[in-house]
Amino acid sequence: MIRGLLAAIALAGASASVQSLEPELDDTRAIYALNLFEATCVSHMGDWDAISAWVGLEQLPPIDKEMLAILLQGKAGYGWNASGPNGDALLILREDGACSVWARRAAAAQVGIWVRKMMEQPGGLSAELVEDREVDGRGGRYRLLAYRLSSPQSKRLFLFTSTLTESDGDEVIAQVILSVAEVAAP
Repeated sequence: MIRGLLAAIALAGASASVQSLEPELDDTRAIYALNLFEATCVSHMGDWDAISAWVGLEQLPPIDKEMLAILLQGKAGYGWNASGPNGDALLILREDGACSVWARRAAAAQVGIWVRKMMEQPGGLSAELVEDREVDGRGGRYRLLAYRLSSPQSKRLFLFTSTLTESDGDEVIAQVILSVAEVAAP
């Protein structure tokens, strides 16, 4: 069942891939962060070995322990610096099943366009908007979007969350997260 759900998410990603939105996305840093998210969190969701292999092939350096502790906020996990010539980004894997990309100075509005387009065509999944609100945080106001992705054939649920800000005072402008949760049997 999980493979079918993952295939549906990958299909949804293909229908709203970064490349298909190129005319609407012109910020190199946003495109870089979203391509990283698609290549890792979406393509290999739930398969930490595949993501770790990808990290090894890309030779990403680990995030130092102090910074990782701040980012994980008391949870267990791993993180790598995925910055490149086209953008500054971090790849974070939490042991509770969350995979996220944190992007510095990416155009939040463009990341938001991608999130909404991806959720409009969820590839055979049910996509339910569960949260859309402004929140105050360090460095300014953030837009929090959260969607629940599910399939009637699976007992797993995916939560897709993005946190976006246009604040010049904050280092992390866009964060996209894909998480897995078990749903209790009826």
